Formats: sequence, structure tokens, C-alpha cells
Amino acid sequence: ARRDALDEEYRNTILNLQLKLDNAEVMNLSQANVDSLQQELTAVKKERGHRQWQMYQAWQQEIGSYVQSVMGPKIEVWQAKAQQAKAQQQAAALARQSEAQKRDTAAMSEQLNQLHAADPSGKLQEQLQKQQALQAKQDEINALEAHILNDIAGRAAKLAILHHYTLILATPSRSIASYLPAVIPTVENQERYTDVTGVTTDDITDEMVTEIQSL
Repeated sequence: ARRDALDEEYRNTILNLQLKLDNAEVMNLSQANVDSLQQELTAVKKERGHRQWQMYQAWQQEIGSYVQSVMGPKIEVWQAKAQQAKAQQQAAALARQSEAQKRDTAAMSEQLNQLHAADPSGKLQEQLQKQQALQAKQDEINALEAHILNDIAGRAAKLAILHHYTLILATPSRSIASYLPAVIPTVENQERYTDVTGVTTDDITDEMVTEIQSL
């Protein structure tokens, strides 16, 4: 409404100047008059554009203030709950990891004892230790990946609250198997990828990148 009022304020002036320029020959206007009218028209449009930009900036500030006043308290509550849930998840994950390590240690000890009895030279034992070291490294990678995905999910939830989204879809990196034809029976749980489209679908990739950079 405010922008329409601003356009209406300049409409008659711009229209009159444009009509004079369009009918310059009929009105027997000199080139100097035409140039003067053109400069005046340009100046009026520039002034209108400047005021439109100021109005847009004021509108952006109003929106930001509204979001902060309405969503600020909700975001604070969400962040507090997210931190609490994150702490609980980390504690539970550490407990599970500790139990798993105890079981792995016991199983490893049992395997080493059996290998020592069956392999006095120690070659099989050395091979097993290498495999176990590789598995331990893979477990570390999996744990780090889970932690990163958890943080990303938290940032996505924040944007969902800000934009009132009910669902956020992400496109993961494609695996090599996903490029194989579906008729190949040897590939189990083969992934399928398709573009996400919709009339009201928004792309918040840039916002997610900004959020992730602040982790």
C-alpha cells in the first residue's frame, strides 16, 4: 500500500513528461527543450527509485524487528532445549560407546588368547590387530560424521522455526552405486535420487551455509 501511494505520487509527473517527449515533434520543441525534459524525467525517476529503496530498507527493518520480538523468545527456548537434548544425546552416546568398548576389549582379549594358542608365530595375531586398528579408525569417522549431521540438523531446525517450515529436504552426496541401472540385481538398498520441486518450495542453501559456517 505504501509503495502504491509512492508510485501514485510520481505517476502524473512522469506521465506528463513522457507525453511531452513522445509528442516533441508535434509540439515543435527544440532539441534543448527535449534534452531538458529528458533530464527532468530521469531525475524524477531516480528520486522515486531512491525513495522506493529507502522504503524497502525501512520495511526490512520492520520485518527484522518483528521477527526478533515474536520469534526471539521462541528461538531462545528452542536453543536451550536443543542444548539440553544435545547434552543428553552425547551422554547416552558416550555410555553406549563405553559399553561397546568394554565388549570389544573382552572379545579382543578372547580372540588374542585363541590366536596365541593356535598361532605361536604371531602372524595371524598381527593381521587381526591391523584389522582392529582399521575398524577403530572407521568407528571414529562414523562418530564424527554422526556428530556433524546432528549439528547440521539442529541448524536446519532453527531455520524451520524462523520460516515456519514443516519439512526441510536435503540432497546428500550421491554414492557410486546410485548411478547403476536399477535392473542390476547385485546392488542391495540401491539409492535413487530426484530433484525436489514445488510451487511453494524455497531454496535455503545459502542460509544453511551461513549457519554451518558459524558452527
